[in-house]
Amino acid sequence: MKILQILVLCTSIFVFTGCTSNGKKYSPDKEHEVYYKGDGVDESNAKNYLTT
Repeated sequence: MKILQILVLCTSIFVFTGCTSNGKKYSPDKEHEVYYKGDGVDESNAKNYLTT
């Protein structure tokens, strides 16, 4: 019974994390991608992150 509870907990965590959003994606090329989200964060911040 304890193993079943652990399995249900692990499955729930896996499903929850798979359904959450990483934010908006910025891809400067085929090899790189940056995800950004938050108040006041936009694509220009993602571009600046890659150039620093």
